[in-house]
Amino acid sequence: MICITSVMQQDAIIELLENDHSTNIQFKLKEKKGPKLFFDILEGDKQEAADLAKKLIKAAPWGSILYFQSIAV
Repeated sequence: MICITSVMQQDAIIELLENDHSTNIQFKLKEKKGPKLFFDILEGDKQEAADLAKKLIKAAPWGSILYFQSIAV
């Protein structure tokens, strides 16, 4: 499982990660608690998934100015 912490763009982050098929890592939203989004990793290593999520968010048009955290839990 990974946790993305962000106050803004939560719906965009969910859509971005759940619809990404660039690797074998698949994200599925498990729970939303305030600014924290918890994703189950359906395949792959959770640290790799946290790194991939960070890379994908930063590559989004709105991601370069977004303050967020991506960690494996």
